[in-house]
Amino acid sequence: MKPATRPGRQNQRGFALLIVLWAMVMLSFVATRVTASGHGAVLVAANLRNAAVLEAAADGAVQEAIFRMLDTSPARWRPDGRTRTLPMPRGEILLRLDDQAGKVNPNLASVELLTALLRQSAMAAARRV
Repeated sequence: MKPATRPGRQNQRGFALLIVLWAMVMLSFVATRVTASGHGAVLVAANLRNAAVLEAAADGAVQEAIFRMLDTSPARWRPDGRTRTLPMPRGEILLRLDDQAGKVNPNLASVELLTALLRQSAMAAARRV
């Protein structure tokens, strides 16, 4: 005699295994996404840290330039347009001091000064052609 089985039981063989496998696939997908987003957050944090380090180095270079320009010894820095190198713990910073006094502010300049400037610029351009 045949053992009694429930109707439809033959059709459900392996269904539990299929559900478990799909659950494992979904969990691995979630784990992959969590890992990827964590990696992205680490990269963002590293970029923010590097930006802060570079900003601090630039501020330090500006302060060093001000200090060296205020020096009264003959070794003081002058705004002559030369490129200077400042050693830093993670490399070096190149900076250049330019004199801004000879530049014309068009918002504050007189009409005569602007006219003379434009004439000189036009003559210089005509000489180059």
